[in-house]
Amino acid sequence: VPNGCTTQRSVAYVMNSDVNELDVYVDSTNFIPEPGTRGSSVFTIDTIGYAGSYYWNGVLDEMMIFNRALNSTEIDELHNFFS
Repeated sequence: VPNGCTTQRSVAYVMNSDVNELDVYVDSTNFIPEPGTRGSSVFTIDTIGYAGSYYWNGVLDEMMIFNRALNSTEIDELHNFFS
């Protein structure tokens, strides 16, 4: 999501630990759709809103954490529900 963005966005990070892949959806569109270009990461609760030496300077609303990886249909349904 670009710096200085003033528009409300729906952003979803989906970590599938079975295949060690991280998908990023912005407004229900996969931000990194090309196979083989997906990142891998480890998320812990204490890192939400923090990356390296940068802190999120904004509002996080309607935040949800699931105990499984959501598929693209579920991401789309959530985006449509909260839009």
